Amino acid sequence: MDYTSLLMMAFVWSVLFLYFLMPFKRSAEMADQGKLTFLHAMKICLASITFHKKAFLALSLVVITLLIASWSQNQEALYNEIHGIVSTAEPFNCIMGIMIYAAVLYFLLIGGKALKLLRQDF
Repeated sequence: MDYTSLLMMAFVWSVLFLYFLMPFKRSAEMADQGKLTFLHAMKICLASITFHKKAFLALSLVVITLLIASWSQNQEALYNEIHGIVSTAEPFNCIMGIMIYAAVLYFLLIGGKALKLLRQDF
């Protein structure tokens, strides 16, 4: 797979992941908090982003992606073994990359929402 198709897949996956994590409505507890610290704003945003209906879809997107990546790596190893292909290069672990990428997107979204909540407070 060339880099442009990998980048396009990552872009589409990111947009879907972020769409599923963004709540439709602004929570009532986020509206009137008074004076907030950054940690308190992070806790509020963590709860509002994690516990809504579409977050289940984001979790299922990550799980399905991990299952497909794992299956693909197993099929590649089986193909190489059946056809006698000896690879000297260490295989790329895309499962860890997907998990790290999803975690970074998740925490960047929470941090961005917390900063937006703090800016509205002032």
